Amino acid sequence: MTMVPRWVLLLLALSSALVVAACASPDSRRAESLRRTEEAAANGDFDRAEEILRSAHGFDPRDQLIVARLARVYEESGAYQQALRLVEGFPEESYEPRWVNLRARLLMRCGRVREGGRLATSLARIGEAEEATFQTLSDVVVQRKAGPENVDGLPDSWVRRLAKRLLEGDEAAAALSWLERLPSAPDLEEDVLVRELAARALESEDRGFVSRIDSLVAEARSPLADLVRRRRLVLEGRKADLARLDRQFLASFPDDPRRGEILESEGRRHLARGDLEGALKFADQALALDGSLVGALILRGLALEWSGRREEGRAALRTALALEPDNRVAREALRPNQETQGTLLMRIEPLEP
Repeated sequence: MTMVPRWVLLLLALSSALVVAACASPDSRRAESLRRTEEAAANGDFDRAEEILRSAHGFDPRDQLIVARLARVYEESGAYQQALRLVEGFPEESYEPRWVNLRARLLMRCGRVREGGRLATSLARIGEAEEATFQTLSDVVVQRKAGPENVDGLPDSWVRRLAKRLLEGDEAAAALSWLERLPSAPDLEEDVLVRELAARALESEDRGFVSRIDSLVAEARSPLADLVRRRRLVLEGRKADLARLDRQFLASFPDDPRRGEILESEGRRHLARGDLEGALKFADQALALDGSLVGALILRGLALEWSGRREEGRAALRTALALEPDNRVAREALRPNQETQGTLLMRIEPLEP
């Protein structure tokens, strides 16, 4: 048997490889170029990635598919400027939806929020926006604090999703700015986002924020809407309007579990007028809802003590002081040389909204 020299075998193998390479389809060669390009870009070697791409056999720099693939790799690597430079080489009229989504994301990531936002809006309006495009817009809104004035015409569903993310990030005022752009007032009873904003308004000291929430729910006729309105009146010091609203609330929503503070306020009004029986009635109603309401305990204590039921009154005052050791009214009322009723009423008065 004749032995074939090793160099002949090597030559045959090399020839076969060259034949295979020569016969490889353009698509397979392009796929291999893309693979190597993406590998280089993923490793952060962007110059090498572009070199491979541009030297690829049959590479056409006008080929959107290849350039888009490279741009997306750049995008995923955080190299937004490099990606945008590639994408902006194509005329806009040649774009198809995936390309427009990519361009919109890159524009927003590079700080050109209005331009990118316009593209994202147009895509969303025709149902062609990708989830990644919304997420990019959402990130930009949160990180760059971009308000709705930077992105006009978004679909209501996107506006609500942006507001939800901002609210989850404790950016209530920013969330409100987006919800205020909705074309119609949201339903307070059905809208979870608006209910959450309304609940925050009840704890807020920011008059402007509370007033804006009140405007947002102005058409609603519900206990929560009235409580927001009440908070606004408290912060604005409009006591006469507040007294009217309190009476209206108690008449309209007699079973609302949040009426404790309103009952307490109404009781303070009766105490200030010298109606001790009325003050005690409202204090007891408030305490029936929540026995830890310090203001209602003080109200009960003073009404009882001034009615001659000193021990009962002082017991209520001691309970109030135990719950709130720094409460000046309860402490002064329990002093041996107790201040006069007039002085204590003056101390209570600031508690009166």
